[in-house]
Amino acid sequence: MLPTILMIVAGVVVIILIAALVMKKTYNIVSEVVINKDSKVIYNYIIHLKNQENYSKWVMADPYVKLIYTGTDGTVGFKASWHSDKKDVGIVGEQEIVRLIENVGYDVEIRFKKPFEGISYANNSIYILYQIINVRWLQHLKLQPLFL
Repeated sequence: MLPTILMIVAGVVVIILIAALVMKKTYNIVSEVVINKDSKVIYNYIIHLKNQENYSKWVMADPYVKLIYTGTDGTVGFKASWHSDKKDVGIVGEQEIVRLIENVGYDVEIRFKKPFEGISYANNSIYILYQIINVRWLQHLKLQPLFL
């Protein structure tokens, strides 16, 4: 009886390890929107993280989210932290502007603290295609193995 149980447990562990080896480790999430405004106006709006209260689906998903801002908005080093009761929003985390690209966009580092710890990187950028101004949000996620 005991050897059978041990073989079943060992089999489950082997399946989990094989799944971890073949599972995709990175993900890119892309969202785009066309905005009919001057690109400089758009740039000056999107680099201010406080403005995400007006358009971010994550901020708007929890009307009771507590937002804490540190630093000068629209500059490298500015941090926007959040505390939420909703797991799908991310209970505790922060994002920090790490790079500004004049009249093009910015990069942020997103640090999740609860319900899990992790770091993600996102880029918001403006590009013009056929005289139409597009804003693209790209988030790059790298998964950490749970057992390492």
